[in-house]
Amino acid sequence: MLINEVILALAALCTIVAYIVYFTQTVDGTTQPNRWSWFIWSGTTLLEALTFQGVSGEWMKAAVFFVSAGCVVITTMIIWKRSEQEIPKLTEVFCVVATIAAIWVWYHYQEVWWAHVIMILAIPVSFMPTWKDGLDNPGSEHWGAWLLWSVGDALVLYLIYVNLDDIRELPYIAVELACHAYMLRIALMRRGA
Repeated sequence: MLINEVILALAALCTIVAYIVYFTQTVDGTTQPNRWSWFIWSGTTLLEALTFQGVSGEWMKAAVFFVSAGCVVITTMIIWKRSEQEIPKLTEVFCVVATIAAIWVWYHYQEVWWAHVIMILAIPVSFMPTWKDGLDNPGSEHWGAWLLWSVGDALVLYLIYVNLDDIRELPYIAVELACHAYMLRIALMRRGA
């Protein structure tokens, strides 16, 4: 159906533009991203896209997640070149371990659903350092990119919902939307917008 393709294109556009905005804000210093969160997201986003595709069985539903994964990797490389080195915190170590566990569960037991569940549970944990940075340092995150990610997630959630084949397709995008929307709220609240 044509409306699905339009919604998919709008969601992908929001996602790509969000990364461009975030990249620009990182380069000009208006955003100070948490390097470990981005490092974690560079691995988890690809694994989440792969496990989501395995759960849904449809590349179209997972397409925006693969676009996002590619953008995350590029953004992470830029952030790691520009940001200060720091030791990972416990939440960041947890996310790396969860990613390894998900890969092991998927590979060793051929359980894509349980690997996907592990990744879904790791999403809010991976956001904790960025949420904390946003609360502690009001200037560390700008709201623009977080708004675009939230809108893109809402469009993907709608697209998945209207084309739902399995209830297991909903948790990933719902959690992702909640995490992006909460960061948007923090960025708006802390900047007085």
